[in-house]
This record gives sequence, structure tokens and C-alpha cells, in this order.
Amino acid sequence: VTLSARTVVGAIKVWVPRGVRVVVEGRTAVGTRTIAESNLPPEMDVPTLRLRLDTGLGTVKVYRT
Repeated sequence: VTLSARTVVGAIKVWVPRGVRVVVEGRTAVGTRTIAESNLPPEMDVPTLRLRLDTGLGTVKVYRT
């Protein structure tokens, strides 16, 4: 599954359930990215969420539920 989001000024917040692998792509020109990593082994076959997140001036946060 791929989720795309873009903001010029502001924040992007995404909540992802445990047991789902997250791959983050995209750019943040000025701002921060905080991504809650999972403890899933790379070889484990689990659902994958691909996040395409572009921000101009803002923050990106990925939380685990």
C-alpha cells in the first residue's frame, strides 16, 4: 500500500499499527522527520506501507499504535 501526502507549511502525522513495515520516501526541505521504527526482522514477511511524504517547511511524524 502506498500513501502520498504533501504540505507546503505544516505537519504530516501518520499512525501505523504494529506489525506493519514502513518505508518512508520523499523530501523535507526545512523541518524534521520523526519515525517510530518497528522491531520487525528484515526477512519477516509482513504487510508494508510505503509513505511518500513531501514537506516544504514543517514536520513529519510516524507513530506506532
